[in-house]
Amino acid sequence: MARETRVTTYEAETRLALLLDLVAQGETVVITRRGEAVALLAPPHPSPAPRPETGREAPSLNPPGSP
Repeated sequence: MARETRVTTYEAETRLALLLDLVAQGETVVITRRGEAVALLAPPHPSPAPRPETGREAPSLNPPGSP
């Protein structure tokens, strides 16, 4: 199970680089304000596998006749 560290907003501001190192190692960081959790730093979820090509062209987001 991943560890969780709790820090105040002041600590998060002054030690962001260290906190990001912890997150890169798999740890979760909870940022608190006046004792209440207000933000969460966590490692990203793995990217989903790319979807296979279907051979169809993606529909245009511009309506016909627009520049």
